[in-house]
Amino acid sequence: MGQFYFGDLSRRWVKIGPALTTAADRLVSIPLEKVRMTTGTVLMREWHGKKNQVTVLEDGFLYRTKRFRSLSQVARLITGARWSGPLFFGLKSPRKEQLNEAA
Repeated sequence: MGQFYFGDLSRRWVKIGPALTTAADRLVSIPLEKVRMTTGTVLMREWHGKKNQVTVLEDGFLYRTKRFRSLSQVARLITGARWSGPLFFGLKSPRKEQLNEAA
C-alpha cells in the first residue's frame, strides 16, 4: 500500500488540522532529502478549495487517470501557471526560505 504525504504535518495534525485552520492554501514544506517518494506514494494539495491527489509511479506521476512525466506538469495543469511541482506540493522550500535558513 502506498504512503500518504501531507507536507511535514504529523498524522495527528492531518486529522485535526482542518478543523483548526482555514489556511488551506498555505504551502507546508520540508527539505526534499527527507521525503521518500516511492512508487505508490500519494501527494495531496488543496488549491482554490479543490483537493488534488497525485500518485507517484515508477516512471512518473498519475493525476486524474492521466500519466505525467514530471510533477511540475501536474502543478501547471492544476494552477494554470508555471509552478515548480516539488514547490507546489510542499516537497521543497521556496528559495527565499532556503536562503534565510542558511544565514
